[in-house]
Amino acid sequence: MKVRRMDKETIIQQLTEFNRFASELFTLSFNQKLEGSGVTITYEKGKGVKTEFRGPDDEAIKAYVNDIRRFFQKGDDALRMYKLIPIYQSGFVEQFDKDAFNNVVSEYEKYNNSPLEMNIKINDKLVTHKECFDVFLYGRYSHRSKVMKEIHDKWEKIEPLYAIMKNEFICTLNKYLFFIDNITCTNNQVLEKMGVQNE
Repeated sequence: MKVRRMDKETIIQQLTEFNRFASELFTLSFNQKLEGSGVTITYEKGKGVKTEFRGPDDEAIKAYVNDIRRFFQKGDDALRMYKLIPIYQSGFVEQFDKDAFNNVVSEYEKYNNSPLEMNIKINDKLVTHKECFDVFLYGRYSHRSKVMKEIHDKWEKIEPLYAIMKNEFICTLNKYLFFIDNITCTNNQVLEKMGVQNE
């Protein structure tokens, strides 16, 4: 990966742009609707199992994922987290801030590859946070793919699995915001050392 012009002005522009769009994530209704989210599973004799999902509605989720995906998914989007790597490998950034950024990226990748909190197995394989995210993102909410939609639709027919998986997806989205927030804080430290006053 290369920054087109590895100079102070370009670095300031990229970090500022990343932070500006990141701050907008916190204003979305998704965050306000997170409170009290979760799943209730009830069993009644003669009635079977009933599941209740609590949390952001589909409209709030779709608006949120359409924005947050830009920070992580592959492509040429200038907001993509990995596009900051050349900046944090440059001589413009102090080692302390390089380490802080690298730690966030490392924790993000570790989290992505780790199993869901509920340790859900499908076809004898633990589902990871990244797999769950991809199924809901590309199978229901944004830029649908045929393969992911088929997987999502299969999950949707299985209760209480689907409600649990949807809740795990919501938790994953919230965790991604935590990573973005940490990167934003590190960006602010770098910008401050470059003489840029934080808004």
